[in-house]
Amino acid sequence: MAIVTIFKRNIENALISGLEDTVREFDALFLGAIQSLLYLWPNETVRDNEIASSPRNIVDTGAFRDSQEFVYINPFLAEFSWGDAVVDYAPQVFFGFTTAGGIVYPARNPVQTTLDSVDATGLFATNVRRYAS
Repeated sequence: MAIVTIFKRNIENALISGLEDTVREFDALFLGAIQSLLYLWPNETVRDNEIASSPRNIVDTGAFRDSQEFVYINPFLAEFSWGDAVVDYAPQVFFGFTTAGGIVYPARNPVQTTLDSVDATGLFATNVRRYAS
């Protein structure tokens, strides 16, 4: 006769710890993507009678990058967000926009770029395995 004992709490702890590691890794990956040369902006931007030089990446003043945060909704769910009262233009960064004058600003979505290049499920599985042994 064989007896197998499964401790639910051990499984939950491995999942929670694995998610926390994965969230921290994605936090760093998203920040790295925001600063990537992939998103160089070739145009000048006039802001409050000041011209921002070119080329520059989407970090620019740093407000968008610095607005990145994550919260845990519950032990098994985390949510990333960008934008706050200072950075009300986060949707335009992610999805692009066209001004009333017809100037097109392309989407610069560092999150999608990261998710396209990283196997999120595999990363999570690797992190959980470290705690499951």
